[in-house]
Amino acid sequence: GDEFGILFPALKHDAALPVLEKLQAELLNEMEQRRWGVTFSIGAITFNEVMTSSREMTHLVDKLMYEVKKSGKNNIRHTAWP
Repeated sequence: GDEFGILFPALKHDAALPVLEKLQAELLNEMEQRRWGVTFSIGAITFNEVMTSSREMTHLVDKLMYEVKKSGKNNIRHTAWP
């Protein structure tokens, strides 16, 4: 599958899940209209502190996304760090 990242630099933790749910719904709607059997596993982290390494940020989000995939796919898991 394909993976991509989206940054929302000003989005607060409480506002993130509704945005992620809307994004997933819009993507699923497009796939359904085209009759493509594609689902979307989303792992998202709200970073409450500045991280010094974008590599570490990517690692943490990637790990979370794979947890979503292992739990049944086509879900969203959102958490905060720290």
